[in-house]
Amino acid sequence: MEQEDEDVVVEQARVTARNGGHDCRGLFVPNENSDTQVCITNKRITPENAQRWVTHYAYRW
Repeated sequence: MEQEDEDVVVEQARVTARNGGHDCRGLFVPNENSDTQVCITNKRITPENAQRWVTHYAYRW
């Protein structure tokens, strides 16, 4: 991650395909090996509630 003191980073992005597109959020979180894992969702995630979403998606890692 860009900032070493950050545990979770949330970025807004736009996914575009042939038939349209939509806004999404990317959660960038460290895994057990200190590698960065990315989870993409269309839920509105703010930095303030990002840790809750990390816990929600953790089972996928």
